[in-house]
Amino acid sequence: MGLVSEDSLWLQHATPQTPHVTQTADAQQVPGMALHDAIPHTDSSWFLGTDLDVDALDFSLSSAIFEWAQPTPTVPYPGQSGADYDFSGSIPAPAGDMQSTPSRPQNAVQKKWFAFQTPYDDPKRTYTTEPVQGTLASGNLGADESYRAGLSRQLQPRTHDEALPSAEQLNLFAKLFFSRFHSLLPVIHAPTFRPTAENSLLFLSICSVGSLFVGSSHAVAQGTRIFERLNKAILASWETILSRSRPDALSMVQAAILGQTFAILSGTPRYLVLADVLHGTVMSWARESNKHSHVDLNSTPKLNFDTDLRGLEEQWQLWIEVEQRGRVEIALNIHDAELAGLLHHDPIRKHRFAQYPRLQSDALFMAPTATKWAALYKQLLLDTTPAVNLDDPFCNAGVRSRFAAYSVLESINAGLIESRHSNTHRADDSRRISKLLIQWWQTHSVHLRDDEDPFGLPVLWHSIYMSLYVDIDLLEQAIGRCGDSRKVTASEEVRKWAASLDASKCLVHALLTQRYLERMRVSAEPAIHIPRALFSAALAWVCFNRIGHQKEIHLGAFEAPEIQLIGSKNALQEVQGQAFGDTAFADVNHLHRLVDLLHRAGPAGLMLELSLARYGLSDESLLCIDSKPSTLKSGQADGVQPRTLEVFKTLGISDEIENEACQMWQFAFWKTSEDKTKVIERKNVVPEVIPPARFRYEATIHQGRIERILETDLLRYSKRGVQRETKLLHVQIDESDKEFPVLAEIETKGVKRTIRTKHLIGADGAHSVVRQCMGLKLEGQSLDHIWGVVDLVVDTNFPDIRRRCAIHSPAGSVMVIPRERIATGEYLTRLYVLVPGAVRPDGNDVAAPGGPTDDARAQDAFKPYYLRPKREDAVDWWAAYQIGQRISPEFIVKDSTGVGRVFIAGDACHTHSPKAGQGMNVSMMDSYNLAWKLAYHINGLTPAPSDPSVPNPLLDTYQIERQANAQQLIDFDRKFSTIFSGQVDTADSGLSHAEFVQTFNTGNGFTSGCGVEYNPSMIVAREFPPGSSDPIQGTDYLAGVLRPGRRLLNVKLMRHADGWHRDIQDDLESTGRFRVLCLTSSDLLDPSGASANALDGVVTMIERFPKSLIEPIIVHPRVEKPFEWDDIPDVVKQHAEMRFYNGYDLEDAYGIYGVDPSKGALAVIRPDGYVGVVAELGDVAHVENYLRLCVHTA
Repeated sequence: MGLVSEDSLWLQHATPQTPHVTQTADAQQVPGMALHDAIPHTDSSWFLGTDLDVDALDFSLSSAIFEWAQPTPTVPYPGQSGADYDFSGSIPAPAGDMQSTPSRPQNAVQKKWFAFQTPYDDPKRTYTTEPVQGTLASGNLGADESYRAGLSRQLQPRTHDEALPSAEQLNLFAKLFFSRFHSLLPVIHAPTFRPTAENSLLFLSICSVGSLFVGSSHAVAQGTRIFERLNKAILASWETILSRSRPDALSMVQAAILGQTFAILSGTPRYLVLADVLHGTVMSWARESNKHSHVDLNSTPKLNFDTDLRGLEEQWQLWIEVEQRGRVEIALNIHDAELAGLLHHDPIRKHRFAQYPRLQSDALFMAPTATKWAALYKQLLLDTTPAVNLDDPFCNAGVRSRFAAYSVLESINAGLIESRHSNTHRADDSRRISKLLIQWWQTHSVHLRDDEDPFGLPVLWHSIYMSLYVDIDLLEQAIGRCGDSRKVTASEEVRKWAASLDASKCLVHALLTQRYLERMRVSAEPAIHIPRALFSAALAWVCFNRIGHQKEIHLGAFEAPEIQLIGSKNALQEVQGQAFGDTAFADVNHLHRLVDLLHRAGPAGLMLELSLARYGLSDESLLCIDSKPSTLKSGQADGVQPRTLEVFKTLGISDEIENEACQMWQFAFWKTSEDKTKVIERKNVVPEVIPPARFRYEATIHQGRIERILETDLLRYSKRGVQRETKLLHVQIDESDKEFPVLAEIETKGVKRTIRTKHLIGADGAHSVVRQCMGLKLEGQSLDHIWGVVDLVVDTNFPDIRRRCAIHSPAGSVMVIPRERIATGEYLTRLYVLVPGAVRPDGNDVAAPGGPTDDARAQDAFKPYYLRPKREDAVDWWAAYQIGQRISPEFIVKDSTGVGRVFIAGDACHTHSPKAGQGMNVSMMDSYNLAWKLAYHINGLTPAPSDPSVPNPLLDTYQIERQANAQQLIDFDRKFSTIFSGQVDTADSGLSHAEFVQTFNTGNGFTSGCGVEYNPSMIVAREFPPGSSDPIQGTDYLAGVLRPGRRLLNVKLMRHADGWHRDIQDDLESTGRFRVLCLTSSDLLDPSGASANALDGVVTMIERFPKSLIEPIIVHPRVEKPFEWDDIPDVVKQHAEMRFYNGYDLEDAYGIYGVDPSKGALAVIRPDGYVGVVAELGDVAHVENYLRLCVHTA
């Protein structure tokens, strides 16, 4: 399946034609249990809040809680090799009474925070395990609801009932941890981890970190609540654990380390401070835990591989414990250095290389079974046992393990930090540390050449060099961290530094850091040092350029020994090109590249790939390519219309837009005032969205964030996501291969290859390569209006700056679009300004300061009010364009048999002006319309064609529906742009202000997306069979009256099963299903009535189609009396228990939909939320005939 989104391409069932070219998977499959299987990939959130929770430390460590230390029962002979033997035994409950007496000090703590943990119902009862099928650890592969409920009882305050997310969410968080983060801090033996067999606090710590990778603010909030409670629980449990030599003390240390990790990843000051305050405590716990374990971390257990399976598994278990304890020590070293670097204080640990644990290889640590572990261990002993280097300053630490090499580098970093804070740092210290860094590179650079390096070790190496050449603490002070007085003195020091050779060397490392990160895979998660390194690079850049006023990097910086050591001519040439380019230091976007290194694709393409991935197409069947290395950083589309928001809601991705976008509820119209002293005056304020809609506003938010939201959800279904820096060179239909007739040539970083695919979709913009290769052209014209558009933070006294405005002034026309709040806490504003006709755009977006706001005419349009950029760097983006309205006559290119093979969507097939806020919205709705039809065709769900000349009429409806929609858009846009670009209420214009407002109001149904209507086709049936009539009363379709070809308007209903107030659109999730909406009549309680017969008929009809492809939604009107389940047809509870609604208490669904409650009606809702057909309540045959045109029968 192929598709291009702003130079992005999807290919379905792609088969390479050049076998000598290999492709590396984006992410490594983690072996082991289901919890670690390939699953959704998402982005983390970094900002959660700022307040320090002093009460988090309001307790005594002596108030230990014994119950938290209890693990779930485990069997004594573990294994995961799949052996045939069984083992049954009993594990007694812990000695002593589990019901603690009130005199115990920990009881007060328990009652204050959470309920008792009681893993055993009866403390005197014996527990028998189920037979073990060769598993190392007992317990389930995931958490179920009963396990979740037990955890919730342990964690929740006594006065609350929901301390934890659902079991499904906990499992999602845990899976995300293992698939997205575990490789970055591998301290847990993932193949043998079982949540129900481990200390519960470790599992919850895993879930808290995993919540950061869902990409949802709600999930982050859930993870935060877990984190806050866990800190208290872990602290309160430790004294008991250590005093009793609990065997699960290692799990508690791991849980504490993950708690620190959550704090660092969250970026929240109060959590960072809490992690820092408790860091020494965690190290003490780890030390005491190791004492109790009697494990020597610097020796390798004696192993005998010539033993039976049980003996092998016992040795594996012992080896796992030693390796995990060593990795815990390594992780503490990493955290120690990172916390010291983040908070600018001395490290707590003594980073002595001679005392480093000797870790084995990371691959050996991830061996999924005892037998595979033994085989790999023997192979490593034979092939890769490193020779001991007596001259190694690192004492051979980290030779075998990349994770240990990571920690060695962090220890060098800790040494530099300690030297800086000693106030005795001298040139000799810098030379010593530089020598260590060079030796580290020479010893461990093999790790840096590995494509699967998860840690980003070169970034850490460069960041340490940056800290070597400048005190980052000083730079932070120079930008105002410690107040104005210190800022002045620090700035003086920074100016001296900026003129030095050290500053240029620092900037070279910053550029190399940027280069490395811009080449990271889109699916890669950053290690915990990456954000700090990025900040340091950006900070050095700002101080060098803005405070030091330096414009050039000294050429001698490239002669530094460590720079020459890198050995990549391409890297150095590229960095030199950036350093000595004419605009390298003047270009504000260069700084943005350092701060915003997110990789995304365009909205139309992402919507298509997301939909197809949700409909079941795997990475083996679906490829998306994008020529850009990353998503938009600024500019272009910014408006999300109500219908698009409705679709996002069905996809489950609307929360961030609802909560963080700017909501435009009103549109203000300004015109030239007859009072010359006023110049302009407000004439009208009208609703932004006029037709009924679930969302009565238009949301404005940067297109880059929309793309990030889409791709975050995409990575839940696709392991690969978007393949970046890959461009389409050519595409053609070559039917020498009948199964894969689309031949495409693509290029990735200079490597070309040819791919065959069944279908290809181009969403590659107005200059579409796909469209050009297929010989299609955009037809239409350009208007003689040149417009400038600018995004900026404004300083103004214009009263409607936070409303959408259309201003017609004597100086010209301006449109104001309020935008979202940005990272500085300020709000963006977008202005569309009519530019004098002599100005011609070059066709490219220009990202530079200045722009339309520098034109006096633009500022004059607001008089008598003033409007200007708030400061020198307040302009985020600007461009100029000529309005053009064009459309392609064909959206589909077919093969010789008539099957659609190549499709174009979005700007590739229609262009228009941006002022109606339609471009991104219509493009995504193109993709949403196409996706379900394509998925049905690919998965063989469509029926055999009745006309051989039209092999798949369902695919043809994409052009039928979306081309007509695009033409309506262009017709509206031409009219709206013309009147907006002219003057109103003047003798020359002939256009009154009232007519201008009326044009907006009339077109609002279309522009909001809520009034889109598809013409009759095989999937829009408006004809009725003989003897049947239209059950719908009324013609106000915009207000919700049911009409085939229009979307189903949202109504609020009350669910019968639980009284939940639900939006009916929440039952229209984007899962590719058809829904049969049964609006029963008032005779529902009559067993032989029309409603009962219709419901039986609908259920019977649905069973004739593939299972789960069609589902009923049942609504009832007011009936003669209250009823129970036994009073209504059995099929309601059997087939629609959670989709059976009261249609009158909250909103009058029958009145809105135009249905007579005494007669009822049926309607089929398509997978894209549009009504396909309506029928009388008893005419199930009409519904079935419609569905048979769309879906084959089972």
